[in-house]
Amino acid sequence: MSGRGGGGGGGRGAAAPGRGAGGGGAGRAAGGGACDDDTSTSSAQERFFEEVKDKIDRSITHEGGGVKGRFPFDNPLVRPKCATFQPSPDLPKLDRFYQKAVLVWIPEFLFPELQAVPCPGCGGKGAPDGWNPKGPRRVFMEHDVAYVMGFRYKCAKCAEFNKGKQEAEKRKTSFNAWGAGCLRRLPEYISKEFPFLLTKRSGIEICMVDRLADDLVHGKGFSAAAKNICQAHTTKFMVDQLKYTSLVSTRRTSSGIFRSANLAKIPERFGSFDDSTKYGGAVPSEHYLRDVWRLYFSKLPVLEMDSVDWTLEEYQHRLMQRWDGDILGGDALFKFAKIIRLGAKAGEERTRPVYGFFTVFNECGLAASDEDRCLERAGGGVEAFFHAIRSQWLQGSYSVEHRPFEEVTGISLYLEDEVDAGVQLELLP
Repeated sequence: MSGRGGGGGGGRGAAAPGRGAGGGGAGRAAGGGACDDDTSTSSAQERFFEEVKDKIDRSITHEGGGVKGRFPFDNPLVRPKCATFQPSPDLPKLDRFYQKAVLVWIPEFLFPELQAVPCPGCGGKGAPDGWNPKGPRRVFMEHDVAYVMGFRYKCAKCAEFNKGKQEAEKRKTSFNAWGAGCLRRLPEYISKEFPFLLTKRSGIEICMVDRLADDLVHGKGFSAAAKNICQAHTTKFMVDQLKYTSLVSTRRTSSGIFRSANLAKIPERFGSFDDSTKYGGAVPSEHYLRDVWRLYFSKLPVLEMDSVDWTLEEYQHRLMQRWDGDILGGDALFKFAKIIRLGAKAGEERTRPVYGFFTVFNECGLAASDEDRCLERAGGGVEAFFHAIRSQWLQGSYSVEHRPFEEVTGISLYLEDEVDAGVQLELLP
């Protein structure tokens, strides 16, 4: 079994909020909205990249296709210095407020016992070939964006294999240590330290994808998830702006020999949220989250069994095959729980939303759990577990198995094509 990792995979861009929030007023980034294709960064962020690279280059030694040395930071996720900790009595500089965290992913440097990064194609030893020429990759975190940077690797074994081969038969000879294939070949304790799911040009924190899965199970859609992420990011932006203006105000009004000099200076404007030359904020769009979910659930291998890669979708399907019954997902997202709204009867003003698990009986007529116990739980009227709905009814024929459910819950069940039915079942997205 190998760990989950990030990898290539098509994904739509990540859109920035439509409005800026704060000092620079409403406004979009120069040259358009911040998106998955927008790789520009502020000069402050570029300086932070160079600081991190310089420290690593001075601490690392390349020997025999490998690396030696001690990682110069306490954590692979390197964060900039505290923005408000500026001992100088002058007006504060904005650079610190614009700098984002950077994940330095050089596995053989972080974990010396690894010795070499495995090639995703053949499993051979990959040799570092300098910093990735495409530069750091932007990723979305819970409250801000961050960046991933590391070496590009070359595989001599794959290069030898390609000699005399047709173009279609050749293997890729270079790779990144954060690729899905490389992460699967790394030991679990290393691959699990990589916290991002990478798409074609950007990426997103895995814990956010897990939370997205939980939201989908409870009936929340991608639009609501994107809105929540946007609120978290813009809240941090406004808090950072408040810190800056408060620090400027204090330095200009406090007593001391620098007070008059600070009063004569005009403080810099903080800028808008999505200005790529300054704060550089961005949030994932609804379309991006939808594509990430498809990649995470249907395309990205999460484990390997008998030399076969399994996606999360395949693993859950195999897991359900071990049960006596099966679970019918309400839509293409394979939600196990759906919100069901019962249509109002004559004389009633409001519909009733309930939770429902749809259990499909197998060919032997067996269910995954005890029917009577489930119906007892449904008697309270808060949650209804529709274990009495046999597969025959789901296929279009009314079944006598409705009776125990109706007797316990008081809810009548009708087919959707019965126009005169007093109650209709409607699956909400």
